[in-house]
Amino acid sequence: MNFKFNKSLTKLAQFHPNLFGVGQQRYVSSMSSLLHNRFPLKNLSGGLIGSARSNQKRWYSEDKETKNSQKISFSMPRTGPLSPVGIGLFGLVSISIYYYFTSEKARIAQKKENELVQEKQVGRPKIGGPFQLVDHFGNQVDEKTYMGKHKLIYFGFCHCPDICPDELDKIGEALDILDKNKETKDKITPIFITCDPQRDSPEVIKSYLEEFHPKIIGLTGTIDQVRQACKAYRVYFSKPPSVQDGQNYLVDHSIFTYFMDENGQFVDIYGKERTAEEMAKSIHSYITNN
Repeated sequence: MNFKFNKSLTKLAQFHPNLFGVGQQRYVSSMSSLLHNRFPLKNLSGGLIGSARSNQKRWYSEDKETKNSQKISFSMPRTGPLSPVGIGLFGLVSISIYYYFTSEKARIAQKKENELVQEKQVGRPKIGGPFQLVDHFGNQVDEKTYMGKHKLIYFGFCHCPDICPDELDKIGEALDILDKNKETKDKITPIFITCDPQRDSPEVIKSYLEEFHPKIIGLTGTIDQVRQACKAYRVYFSKPPSVQDGQNYLVDHSIFTYFMDENGQFVDIYGKERTAEEMAKSIHSYITNN
């Protein structure tokens, strides 16, 4: 039987009972009860909606559980290379290796530098050594006072008429040339050591050096101290055997300017025949390693 037709027939019998006879009304009533019992529309609709909602909740719950099950949970292991102890040991070993290779590299570089210095010193004359003197300001000095500085050292005396002034002027010219280059500017300490300590006091030397380059430092001392310094630098000097007080005399001495490195080691020697330009070129070449 058509469900919609029976439903409409039932409503028609309820609102227009005069259209049907008694038998027909009973039939319609019985059909209405039967339809209501067999097809409870409200319960049927509610049941379908409830079932759909129940299925929806179940599917959502299952989908959520599936997603949660797919999440990867990670926790750091207590042992092994990925544990805190393992990672810490790895970092400690890495730092130790880095420190070892860095210090080893520095040690090898220092060793090569020392070997290079020794190679440069092979075949050099043994010039230079300890001394104790007084500068033209009255300060006690020795060879350690000028350590760490390149030095030009010249031996002469203040009463020299021509050779010593010429050599000191040449040293001053070489210093001016070197000071024009930023690589050699202020890198040289020029030192004048007297061979005539009996007449060349600190005051006399100070007055004498005012005629030359302002960087030149004058040194003097007792006769024994000066002899020791001259011996260390292989400098020959002598004066007349019989000289009276106040008598003028000349001192015969070696005419060399010694170039010493910052460690007090001999580098080069410049005689009368070397010009200021040649001296400056030699010093520049050594300092810049060119």
